[in-house]
Amino acid sequence: DRDMILGIYYLSLPPYQEKKIEGYFVNNSEIEQGLESGKIKIHSRIISRFETIDEKGNTVSATHTLGTGSGVVTPGLGFVYNNSMKLADAISGRPNSIAPGKARTTGMVPTILFKNDEPFMILGALGGSVIISAVLQTILNIVDFGMSPMEAVSVPRIHSEGDFVHVEARVESSQIAVLESFGHKIKKSPYSFDPMMARCHVILKDKKSWKAGADPRSGGGVAFARV
Repeated sequence: DRDMILGIYYLSLPPYQEKKIEGYFVNNSEIEQGLESGKIKIHSRIISRFETIDEKGNTVSATHTLGTGSGVVTPGLGFVYNNSMKLADAISGRPNSIAPGKARTTGMVPTILFKNDEPFMILGALGGSVIISAVLQTILNIVDFGMSPMEAVSVPRIHSEGDFVHVEARVESSQIAVLESFGHKIKKSPYSFDPMMARCHVILKDKKSWKAGADPRSGGGVAFARV
């Protein structure tokens, strides 16, 4: 049961007193003044998402959400620290209760897959609770079905949460009938490329070159640079 394994403990964590984060707090009035003056620019109100790899194999897969922002920024770094204490159980003694050394729950899953000890697939998504479904299906589309990165992020997507299996409009009726035969209740989106199905981006190593795909469900793209 998911609730029984929430809040996994880190293997080791220095005492809190030894962990220091030098930052400053940005209050709402400062933000409002900055927006009005144009000193603060909002590029996304929800999540920033990127993955990258360089010629030496240095790889990053990053998902940064503004939905759990703390208001704390370390000068010079330019990003807001997350604040996900709200995801913990406020009552003590439970699997997801607040306690020292616990990792917070998260479904953002920035992912790097390795083959022969080298990264060969870098991916991640934005889209709240649907992120895990989008990332998993993209991996399966490439590994099990041999799709290209662009195909893998573009094909119809499904997501199971609560009492329903959510499907995009492009999912064929015959496949919906199969799901219903297993007892699932189906909620079909009117959109062929539904942004609520998360937006997944992926980089894939193909022999000696790299290919990439940006989810057509929202803005995003692929960039190659030579220095």
